[in-house]
Amino acid sequence: MLTPYSPGGLVPLVISLLNECGGSWVFTGEGDDAISELRSPSIRLHPIRVLEEDRSAHYDAVSVGLLLRLLHYSLNASVEPIHDKQAEFEWQKYVMVNSRFASALASQGRGNSDDIFLVNDPHLLLTPGELRRQIGDYQGDIAAFIGTPWCSADYFRLLPARLRKQIVDSLLSCDVVGFQHDRWRRAFVECCLAEADGATWSEVTSTLTCGSRPVRIVTCPFPLDQATVERIRSTAESARKRRDLREVAAGRKIVVRADRVDIWKNFDRGMLAIERALEEDQTLADRVLFVIIISPATRENREQAAIRRRLYEKVQRINCGFDQKPIVVIEPGKGEDSRRQVLAALGVASVAFVNSIFDGYNMFVKEAEICMCDESVIIVSENVGAVSTLSGNVVCVDPFDVGAQATALLDALKGKGASLRSERASPETGRAWLDLLMSSAP
Repeated sequence: MLTPYSPGGLVPLVISLLNECGGSWVFTGEGDDAISELRSPSIRLHPIRVLEEDRSAHYDAVSVGLLLRLLHYSLNASVEPIHDKQAEFEWQKYVMVNSRFASALASQGRGNSDDIFLVNDPHLLLTPGELRRQIGDYQGDIAAFIGTPWCSADYFRLLPARLRKQIVDSLLSCDVVGFQHDRWRRAFVECCLAEADGATWSEVTSTLTCGSRPVRIVTCPFPLDQATVERIRSTAESARKRRDLREVAAGRKIVVRADRVDIWKNFDRGMLAIERALEEDQTLADRVLFVIIISPATRENREQAAIRRRLYEKVQRINCGFDQKPIVVIEPGKGEDSRRQVLAALGVASVAFVNSIFDGYNMFVKEAEICMCDESVIIVSENVGAVSTLSGNVVCVDPFDVGAQATALLDALKGKGASLRSERASPETGRAWLDLLMSSAP
């Protein structure tokens, strides 16, 4: 059995599915392009070795630098993207890596209609199309799940027409395409109708038809593994981290935020909101500790490094104005240590703060719902997908309005924000999620 180090997100979901259902996991990893480790007869791990030059183009330049920033509305359209020779070279590397994943997936199939091929996230948008070409229509169902937002048709046009067509055609090779929120599902449908010739949409059946292929476009948010939450929270190390935070807080209330330093996580405006709250209430530093947890990035790029640098500079400047430092930044290690730190902080926090510009779902909010006490408050951006499941239990804010975020922080600390519901979310499993997703297949 594989053990997840985090209760929510893509990797824990895949691990949960493998443990419950068995199957093959194709992923980017070191070693030969073959199954390198067999944990049980029912779980097969298939790492794909990608050369650094190819990985830099596929992951850093296209997946993160172009597609993730596009889907999160984070491109500076006055100067980017520029599709020149270098960009074309990087795109061809993206195509090549996607093709390799498709071939690896096809090789792991059993060649019958019971196979389910699950493809996730913007790193592999072209994989479904190539996989469909290789396996045909009668050797299993293909599902693509997009854990990020999806942008509007107008914003999607920042990509060259040829790239837009490749992406849409590939995803419409699936039997079902899933999203975290109806908002992202509707945006994707809008893009398909704009880009795919002859495409038609039925809201009644949630089916988009292009040619002879019907594709279900559905909303099916990732589950949160509550058993993993409890396992991590119950360790002695988690208890020590909670004690350490209480000691640093020295009787003060704790406000916590935890994110990677991606541009769409909105750290700059978040820090301005904290600074403004401290300016408006001069006693706040004596009563509140702001805990900022920076989750480790897979491969930190220059943009992320610049955000991190600005964060530390602003924290240092703000802290210098107070006898008792109101802000502490924590950078835990990767893996379970990162989630242990986040869950420990939520366990002692009065307020959780999420101000993402756009976010597909944001599992931190789900973790907060489970880990925080009933009197605690979650402040969350209205552009976070989790709002659809937590409305009424949170305070929603405009991620671009620094003043509104500062006011929400001050109100929540005074007990004026919406309280969490006393009834916690019901347990969720990877198998139940997959069954719900695939029940939508035509």
